[in-house]
Amino acid sequence: MQRPFSPGRLSGAQIPRLAPGAVQTAAEAAPTAAEAVPATACPRCRGKLADPEGLGYCPRCGFCRAVEREKAQAQTAAAQKQFDSIQSQISTATAELTTLQEQIRAAKSGTNSTP
Repeated sequence: MQRPFSPGRLSGAQIPRLAPGAVQTAAEAAPTAAEAVPATACPRCRGKLADPEGLGYCPRCGFCRAVEREKAQAQTAAAQKQFDSIQSQISTATAELTTLQEQIRAAKSGTNSTP
């Protein structure tokens, strides 16, 4: 049994070549302002939204702009809560460091003044 990539197995095989420009980079594939999805089209499948000004529901793929907006708001609120918690921890740590610095200075000044 031959290995999948043994020289005997690949001899004579042609590797397909791509035409120049056949592969798009991410920058080339990004939509420009002219190709942007219109407000009445679904951002997922580009189908027509049933209620573009209200819920923004797409019957074709099930996308709902209102649900996506609520998810984004919930994620933002959770991130803000986490940020506030971290900021509080940093403030507490800074206060503790300041106290320790003062204690170290006091200990150093106390050892220097004794004969």
